[in-house]
Amino acid sequence: NANEKFGDAFPVQRIPTLREYLELVKNEPVLTNIEMKTGVFQYLEMEQLLVDLLREYKVEDRILITSFNHFTIMRMKKLARDMGVPEGVDPFATLSFLSLPVIPEIRITPQGLYDVKTRQFLDRD
Repeated sequence: NANEKFGDAFPVQRIPTLREYLELVKNEPVLTNIEMKTGVFQYLEMEQLLVDLLREYKVEDRILITSFNHFTIMRMKKLARDMGVPEGVDPFATLSFLSLPVIPEIRITPQGLYDVKTRQFLDRD
């Protein structure tokens, strides 16, 4: 229950599982950031389980995976090679957060500028 701290003021709000979320967006032009929360506790094979789930829903090309854990990133980098990312291409870029306060409906993504109102990428020309 995501709103447990509010008592009976609101109906129960359940947080969806990743599988439920991917089922919801699998046919939508949505980019999703999945932050892998690894740190003190290591979850063996979590990276492979995530890649398998992304492949199952065929959303690998619309996912941005982030983590603050170096070991998780290194394991994901190896899996990216297994998914076809060629040598010489670093699948993990250093993120710099650029705000566009004058154009809040435009988002910067790894695939280019995205217009959230029209739900389309902007031309690169």
